[in-house]
Amino acid sequence: MNKAILLALPGLMAAGGCGPRAMTLSENPVDRAATCGVVAAAQSRHVSKDVKSALPIEAQGKILHYAALAGAETEEFSQDKATDVTKRMAAMADEVTDSDWQKLVEPCEKAFPMPAKATLPEDPLVAGLGCDAMRQFVSAALAADGRYADTLAGYSELERKLDDKLGPLLARRGFDSNKEDQVQKRKAMSVVSKAGTPTQILEACVARYT
Repeated sequence: MNKAILLALPGLMAAGGCGPRAMTLSENPVDRAATCGVVAAAQSRHVSKDVKSALPIEAQGKILHYAALAGAETEEFSQDKATDVTKRMAAMADEVTDSDWQKLVEPCEKAFPMPAKATLPEDPLVAGLGCDAMRQFVSAALAADGRYADTLAGYSELERKLDDKLGPLLARRGFDSNKEDQVQKRKAMSVVSKAGTPTQILEACVARYT
């Protein structure tokens, strides 16, 4: 995850000076996801009306949702694809926010549905690995901003709890090398990414494991 790009994005949500332009969602999957990420950031900034304040963690989760879904389009989660989306968010932020971005809210909701609450997979290994992978994903995105320190501290507690569970689960399934473990972790990340926004998923993970 490109931390600087993601964290800089909300600061780009000030009104542009060129007047609104019509916008539509691109057929390109990276551009489509990135556009909706910018729209989510614009919505949050529009509500807060303070471009200098930290966005609520739930808002960051909605922005990250689009990058996570892009990475989850393959069986094994693609960090490169997720990073491509965050880069495009930063590149197109001004273009989107200078447009009639409010008209993209509904198309984005239809293109990328968000459940009201995340439900973890029933398989304990997939759930545990997915929680650990999502913890890493969100922590990497927000670590540079000290305003999220308390939230990330809670995720560190989640990491400690999972450490005791994942080793035995992997061993029972016959995965006994770091390479195999990482493959299973990427697969689990693709599964859990579709269950809700990253912060919804971590809320469910914290509730289950801590």
